[in-house]
Amino acid sequence: MGFVAPLVLDSTTVAPADRLDHTREALAALPVPLEFELAGPSARVRANRLEAAVLGAVSVAQVTHVVDGGALVDRTPRMIKRSDPEIYRIMVHLTGSDLMTQDGREAALARRGLAVFDSSRPFRVHYLPGRIPGRENVHRYAMLTFPRSLLSVDPRIMRAATGVRLDGTSPLGSLVHSFATRLARDAERYGPADGARLATTVLDLLAVWLTGEFDGAGLPAEAHGQALLAQSQAFISEHLADPMLSPHTVAGAHHVSLRTLQSQFAAQGLTVTGWIRQRRLEACRRDLANPRLAEVAVASIGRRWGFESAAHFSRLFRQAYGMSPRAFRALAVEVTRRT
Repeated sequence: MGFVAPLVLDSTTVAPADRLDHTREALAALPVPLEFELAGPSARVRANRLEAAVLGAVSVAQVTHVVDGGALVDRTPRMIKRSDPEIYRIMVHLTGSDLMTQDGREAALARRGLAVFDSSRPFRVHYLPGRIPGRENVHRYAMLTFPRSLLSVDPRIMRAATGVRLDGTSPLGSLVHSFATRLARDAERYGPADGARLATTVLDLLAVWLTGEFDGAGLPAEAHGQALLAQSQAFISEHLADPMLSPHTVAGAHHVSLRTLQSQFAAQGLTVTGWIRQRRLEACRRDLANPRLAEVAVASIGRRWGFESAAHFSRLFRQAYGMSPRAFRALAVEVTRRT
């Protein structure tokens, strides 16, 4: 099983009269503290539930608020001054009607909407009351939360992304919506190694999606270069198993010259070939350490990640990690046995 955090919030465990205070206390104690207030004197909390889990560097959560009369969730300047983990949060809307506000912009969210928040600036979520009592008062979300430093997207793009409704029905938006929803729902089914790989995948997917949404939105040339870098790295991650993957195929997929692509990697002290090689070696290293793949031949693992020559794979692995793939697997087995 994956690492599942303790249930953060379940207001149905307390008496109805205590659910508002219970919700306030629980949200104030989160790593990103929040304030919770009812939207009017007749409003009341029926149930609030938040289930969280950790997959690698990404926290995933399912959130349900059942509130008659509406409610407000705020991250205030005072809270930010007291504690700021410097994270991004992707809100994946499932049910209910809500308003999201940050950076002076307000987004109305309904089913299939997506929104981005930055913990370092104030934001508000307004859960709107439904016109008909019942289903409309159920506000459900999936959430992805992760350190800002892990997302390969220009900060100016991220600033443009806050406080706006992002389309969860576009080709990439739909993929983000479905993937995030399933991750939050099934988090307890994934092991630690799976969680780390899924975290890398979701961060790459988010980078491609966000840079695509805001590419060309009046950003300076260097921002577009960084967007190209993020998109190219995500493309490489998705095609590592293809033995034909090369700097030429990456450049062709993004309709840029090889020289342009190489210059963007060089600006970060990288090469395209080196990035492909390192990501492939990291994938092989994870598989070699995975006990469930103990019966898979070392050469087969190399081929799975694009190394067609077993000798070439072994030589590159030894250069990177100081031992052969076979020796690394034996060491990983021994460490697992001892723990």
